[in-house]
Amino acid sequence: MSRKSFIQIGGKLYDKSLPLPEGVAEPQKRAATVLGDLGVFVSPIDGKTYSGRVGLRDHCARHHVVPTAELKGLPPKPANQPYQPDSAGIRDAIRCAVYK
Repeated sequence: MSRKSFIQIGGKLYDKSLPLPEGVAEPQKRAATVLGDLGVFVSPIDGKTYSGRVGLRDHCARHHVVPTAELKGLPPKPANQPYQPDSAGIRDAIRCAVYK
């Protein structure tokens, strides 16, 4: 006895080896994407070696940085405008932190 394979559409089973009857919509094909783990990398900040996603998360948390891949899609900073810090805002933030 040979094996048969079926597909379920709307609660009914249809044999995969036969064409679908008229009026039955072809199901959408969906599949999960499985990503492999990240490789080993050397930190440009402290020179230590980290491996995998756990290592990347640990590195980012330890040094308060964000991977550049997470910045994809942000608008670029205009090159013709020089950086002017908000001195009053910085002083207020320091004051709030000190006198908490």
